[in-house]
Amino acid sequence: MNNSLNYLKSYLKWLPLIILFMVLGAWMANKYVTYSTPMFESTAKIKLAERTEGVPNNDLFKNFDVFVSSNNIMAEIELMKSDVLVSRVIHRMGLRLVVYRVGELKKKELYKADVPFLIEPIDLESYVNQPFKMTVLNDKTFTISVGGLASTFNGKFGDTLALPEGQLQIKLNPSWVKSRAFHLQDDYEFTYHSLERVLQQAQSLLTVYPAEKDVPVVCISYKSTRAELASDFANALADAYIEDYINTRYEAARSTVDFLDDRITKVTQELSASERAIERYKDRRGVVNLRQESETDLRKIAQMKVQLTNTKIKMEAIDQLESKLRYNRQNFLMMAPNFEAHTDLLSTELVKKIKTLQAEKRDLLITYTPNDDRVKVVDEKIKDITDYLLEAVSNTRRDLSTKYYELQNEIAIAEQAFVGFSTKEKDLTTLKRNFTIYQNSFTFLYEKRLEAEIAKAAKISLHRIISRANPERKPISPNRPVILAVATILGLVLGIGLVMGLKMLRGTISQVEYIETHSDIPVLLRTPYLPNKGGVRSHFLKEAIQLEIKGMVGHGERIVLSSFGVNEGCSFHVKAMAQAFSDQGKKVIVLDSGVRYSHPNCDTISLKSERFVNLDQVGFRQAIETITKGYDLVLINNEGNTDSHLGLLVMSIADHNLFMLDTQISRTSVLDRVDQLKDAYGFHNIQFVLNHHNYSLGYGKHVVRWFKQLQRTKMSNQQ
Repeated sequence: MNNSLNYLKSYLKWLPLIILFMVLGAWMANKYVTYSTPMFESTAKIKLAERTEGVPNNDLFKNFDVFVSSNNIMAEIELMKSDVLVSRVIHRMGLRLVVYRVGELKKKELYKADVPFLIEPIDLESYVNQPFKMTVLNDKTFTISVGGLASTFNGKFGDTLALPEGQLQIKLNPSWVKSRAFHLQDDYEFTYHSLERVLQQAQSLLTVYPAEKDVPVVCISYKSTRAELASDFANALADAYIEDYINTRYEAARSTVDFLDDRITKVTQELSASERAIERYKDRRGVVNLRQESETDLRKIAQMKVQLTNTKIKMEAIDQLESKLRYNRQNFLMMAPNFEAHTDLLSTELVKKIKTLQAEKRDLLITYTPNDDRVKVVDEKIKDITDYLLEAVSNTRRDLSTKYYELQNEIAIAEQAFVGFSTKEKDLTTLKRNFTIYQNSFTFLYEKRLEAEIAKAAKISLHRIISRANPERKPISPNRPVILAVATILGLVLGIGLVMGLKMLRGTISQVEYIETHSDIPVLLRTPYLPNKGGVRSHFLKEAIQLEIKGMVGHGERIVLSSFGVNEGCSFHVKAMAQAFSDQGKKVIVLDSGVRYSHPNCDTISLKSERFVNLDQVGFRQAIETITKGYDLVLINNEGNTDSHLGLLVMSIADHNLFMLDTQISRTSVLDRVDQLKDAYGFHNIQFVLNHHNYSLGYGKHVVRWFKQLQRTKMSNQQ
């Protein structure tokens, strides 16, 4: 947490610069919004017709809607965006001709009542997409120049202006004359665009989309620099879609009526021909109702066959009876023949009479002999009745035989009616089937013609405009709050980026954490910016106590403060530390490998004298020990001499090597050089001292220092 706060603190001094960039970004965004052309958007909504819905209580539109295409929402959306409808709206609104009022900074598009004059192009295809510069001199005259022509044309309002390849008729707009929104004398520009360009531009600004998923409501949105134009275009496209729907439906109904009339005429002729064919066939074959006639004949034949069977049974019974009566006359009454086949009342009475005479004969034979006249008379009576009965049976047999043969003949005659019946039935069925087909076709076509006539007469739309577009007061672009916010954020990012860039260009060690991350050498002391002597004395007294506690002071300890460059704080620290230890009562000596200076409380010796020049390490150590004998602490200033022969000797004899780093001067590459120095010469007693800890210079000093660094880099490159 502290590391993050320290990192953020390094940016606090740059906060005014960052705020400046934010204010500059907001100012530029405000200027952009002020001079940019606003864009307005208006939306109209259309509810599409559904197949299951229509005019209430009207079965025609609910159940018979063949003249309406499928209400696929995406298909209807593509129709609304099609070139056909958009081109129709462009021609209706006259969007090919665009008029601008030319100002000093920008052009403003004029629309409807804002246009001070009405322009009617006459054969201007040669000047398509070419701007016309127009200057109104007064309420009556004006001058026009065409982009492709060098000459200027003078004209009057209300007259027709002749051009080399076309004509223009310009007159004042009565609506503008009533309002007089601005002075007429001004510079204008108008362009007669090609249909392709206007169509492409209109389609790019047009958006058609469903209001919600699976809901048959379509939104038509149009964008324009004029709010009235955006709403008018959306409403015009909605009206054009409804009108196209009605016209298409009407044309489809009219075409259907014409087609049905033609088909009805042909089907009527075919139906009449089928009726005549059935009539001729029935007349030729003598058919009234083939089904009823066949059923009657079949029933008659069945009845006659039943009669024939009964007659045959009776004939067989009569034959048996006659045979018995004829060949067994004497024993006739003893045989008891079957009279089932001859059951009339007369036969029954005769048989009863015979039985009575037979009983009477038995009674007489009791008294008289068979030759008695009375017995013979009875026998004669029986014989007469038997002969009569036999003759009756014979006659009955003949009648039955005659009737049997007549029934056979009648059945044969009746069955002749069914010869070729299947062919007749097939032919008549075919004729009736053709007749039924033509009759059903005629009925169907006539019904559909009636429905088509109703649809043709009903010029209504099942699509409805449920919300018309209104001019919007607030533009959709540019969005001032969003642009200002984004510009301010960009200014913030740019300011922070610039600060980071400057910090990267400086490449200095600004934080202790950076040293701890990139080097194994610890940081012993951290010296903040000390603006006055009181602060210097207080801080270094504290540091002296810390060094003493750590065992780095006393018994002639040699502390060397080194750096690769100058002005990194070595001299300042040596002087301040000498003062602090002297104030503590210690005997301190200062060895300076650079510029010699004096201090009232300690001895000072310069290491650049002749006696130290040619010494080796042993001799140098002995010389230093001799000089510093009797002192409690030896401070050696090795500033700027680290890479020299003397500087290495000084570091080799040190008990504690303190390497000075300055947050405002020391480059990050110093850490690698110190690590290399440590590894190369075995200086394991090296520790860092960080000068100007948590301190930042002002902007001017940073710029001056940055230029000085560039100059030094340039000079080093030249050398």
